[in-house]
Amino acid sequence: MKLFSTILILLILFANFSFGQLYTYKNFSHKDGLNMASIQSISQCKNGLIWIGTDGADLVTFNGIEFEEIKFDPEFQDHHFNSIQHRNDTLFFASSYKGFFLYDKKSRRLKHLFKGDANYGNSLAVVGENDEYFFISEYYISYGRKGNVKTIKHFKDTDSALDVHEIINLNKGYLILTNRGPLFLDNGKVISFNDWTKTKIYNSNDFTHGYLQDDQITLLNNRADRRLTVLLNKSHQPSNIKEYNEQFVLNEGETVVSVATNNYSNITGLLTSTGNIYKVNDRELEKIVLNYPNQIQECHEIIVDLNGDFWVASFREGLFKISNEPFTKIRLNPLYENRDIMLMHRTFDQRIILSRSNNKTYIGSILSNDGFTELPFSTRSIHSKNNETYYLGTTEGVKIYTPGSRLDIQQFLFPNEQIHLVFEEG
Repeated sequence: MKLFSTILILLILFANFSFGQLYTYKNFSHKDGLNMASIQSISQCKNGLIWIGTDGADLVTFNGIEFEEIKFDPEFQDHHFNSIQHRNDTLFFASSYKGFFLYDKKSRRLKHLFKGDANYGNSLAVVGENDEYFFISEYYISYGRKGNVKTIKHFKDTDSALDVHEIINLNKGYLILTNRGPLFLDNGKVISFNDWTKTKIYNSNDFTHGYLQDDQITLLNNRADRRLTVLLNKSHQPSNIKEYNEQFVLNEGETVVSVATNNYSNITGLLTSTGNIYKVNDRELEKIVLNYPNQIQECHEIIVDLNGDFWVASFREGLFKISNEPFTKIRLNPLYENRDIMLMHRTFDQRIILSRSNNKTYIGSILSNDGFTELPFSTRSIHSKNNETYYLGTTEGVKIYTPGSRLDIQQFLFPNEQIHLVFEEG
């Protein structure tokens, strides 16, 4: 009966917990048939397949059940895949050391488009269609049309190689978000962001991440505390540009590494350098609870699929799916497994006060990876006053708990006496 009561209390606690939706983390690696744990790039095509570019092996697809390795001809095997892009039945990718490629999904044939010499640095991304392409390398951007390729941008500062974070297809041109800021590519030209928007945005190169949702581009700096929105008019030209300073609270040293949106599911996800995932709701960040034993290591790219689930690529741990699937196991702190729990109470600051028959009280979070503070008394009754002060009836008298950033428990009345009930009259 006591165990049933504990489960019932837990269900009530979850029903009122204000972290938002609880997501389940699923890791895919060698044990699931993924041939390599180091993933360089991920994407999803319109038919729902997840495409996975490994770091030195094959191109892989995942249909939700099994992985399939796509074998190329021997001279074009073992790629370090960068920036997988889809255009109808065509897939484009950059192979770090081998250049730029086109893969026809129907014929399953691979075509080598271009490779610069050693001065170009690693190949980062290729975008385009109809035999017209932009080839993006660490130190050059080249333009190819009908088989002829020419250099259109040279980054002469060899101490700072270009790094591509996101690529936004605007239907008329591409906005490339890089560590050097946004670059607009169209009609064989590379145009700076301020020239494209015909503005003089202060430090526009700080906007290194972003996404397109409907007809609005949203750009963020790497701390997500500066935001720029650009509305595209009917001619797909920039208009109505607004800048905001945000109050997002990323942890000290935490930075944005990837942002992605899916207009079908209308969900945007943000991944940080510490493995945290945030759901972007207009101008707010909702942190996804880490319902997983450990922090995700060396994560670098996030996508949002057609169902609104998040997928994260790791250089070390393979592929993660973060989904809001029903009836999945929620990992609770092992403390909840004890059968001698006598009292549980959720406070408005999202802490749990839990008392056991072993003359101990524990205060902490419902999350499995957050610890509990152990206190040397049992709590028999809790009374809340305006969600500002909690009166605890304990085996050592009445104590006061004041919610806040630190644990604050003070003696109030009847020290060393056993208090079984605390309530307010009148």
